[in-house]
Amino acid sequence: MGGRIWQWGWASGRQLPCVGLIVVAGVFMTVFTPEEPLPPPHPYTGVPLVFVDAGHGGNDGGAKSRGVLEKERTLALAREVEAALRARGFTAVLTRRDDRYVYLSERVAQANREEGAAVFVSLHFNQGRGEGVETFYASVKTPAPRGWRGLGFFTQEEAASDSGETLAAAVQSAIVEHTGARDRGIRGRDLHVTRYTRMPAILVEGGFLSHPMEARLVQNDAYLRRIARGVADGVQSWWEARPHPAPPRLVRRD
Repeated sequence: MGGRIWQWGWASGRQLPCVGLIVVAGVFMTVFTPEEPLPPPHPYTGVPLVFVDAGHGGNDGGAKSRGVLEKERTLALAREVEAALRARGFTAVLTRRDDRYVYLSERVAQANREEGAAVFVSLHFNQGRGEGVETFYASVKTPAPRGWRGLGFFTQEEAASDSGETLAAAVQSAIVEHTGARDRGIRGRDLHVTRYTRMPAILVEGGFLSHPMEARLVQNDAYLRRIARGVADGVQSWWEARPHPAPPRLVRRD
């Protein structure tokens, strides 16, 4: 990730945060208030809701190299991933749909409001000395509050304990298969969006903008579609491989 400071947040058509400052006991605190009400929770339909997170945005451009700006390509990739997931029957929600600065804490908070089965996929591009694709999962997952409501094939408490490692492996393998990019593997990393989300969450680095060939590829929309198909195929194969619960016992009623 090239030593960059990650700036994250959330903004989409579902809710836009309004930011203010208050002082409590001499301490400044940032307050987020919604400008419009949240929609009802995603109904469970047999597949999880996928939060597709386009990294950076607004005054946080992310990596910049060889005329390529990370925030622009992550948004373009997010739209391709959304389309690929919907083609496979998943419901996808983009954490931002335009070029705006959004907050890490609110981006995570939006995902954590989801009461059904869900996963979180954050999209980035790398910078530094290297090449290829790599995927990160949570090295540490914040413990989930007790008593969460379960829905789908796993409860929210179980989902929170899932580091995302198997999801990362499935997505990484599928991206490499679709793109032919160098496989840099998967690694646990203490990232805000993977650690604090109450669901399996991963962060994909889709290539190095500082690498001459990869910078040209990332500017190509057809190549982004290859990455997107890899993400969607990985999510689908991971979901289908999860163990299904035994059917409920039939009760005879006389």
